[in-house]
Amino acid sequence: MLLDFATKRRATKNYNPDMFLKKEDLDYIFKVINTSPTSAGLEHWRVLCFRNKDKKNEILSGINEGNKKKFLDSSDALLFYVKKEEWFKNISNEDFYKIAKRNIEQVNQTFHKEITEDQIQTFMKRIRVDDHANNDHNLTEWSKRQAYIAAGYAFLAAKEINVESTPMEGFNEKILNKLLLEKGYINNLETIALIVLLGYSDGVSIPYFGKEQVRESIDKKFKIIY
Repeated sequence: MLLDFATKRRATKNYNPDMFLKKEDLDYIFKVINTSPTSAGLEHWRVLCFRNKDKKNEILSGINEGNKKKFLDSSDALLFYVKKEEWFKNISNEDFYKIAKRNIEQVNQTFHKEITEDQIQTFMKRIRVDDHANNDHNLTEWSKRQAYIAAGYAFLAAKEINVESTPMEGFNEKILNKLLLEKGYINNLETIALIVLLGYSDGVSIPYFGKEQVRESIDKKFKIIY
């Protein structure tokens, strides 16, 4: 059951640097991540998967000191990066236009309607302005939240196939973006959101804090409004 995997999932503190995921296991995790919800169907995020240690070292200065070892030792480091506000606000953004057209076509197929240019433009305007005009968070932060939703799918998919994982926010966004940009991995309309480490515990160091997952009881954290 899904609850069994969720209960057993723990953030791994130390990885075995000599153990790597099988390609089919990594592909399975990718497939599960790809099913995650995406607001307005925009698929805000992309993933850079670093498994080569030399390549990890090239961007290591962007990782906080306390996270460098597990970043290097993990089998795979998934860097979720997202579209920035400037991407959405760019009037001549052909990629945004194509996504908007694709989504409108999908909706129209349900109602057997033909797509119109006005529908596409209205969709894009709503994303750029209407839905976020009175929102304290900008479109970049909105994109980052979509990446966090996707990361949740990664943790459960990994545990299902006995792969350990770690959510990692311990990085310098400015430095890491600069390094990724210099290497051509991202462009200036994209930014790092979070990192998910995958691999296998080293079995020697303390793999987790505590022997089991500790949570407050459900009745203290959930309230049903009738």
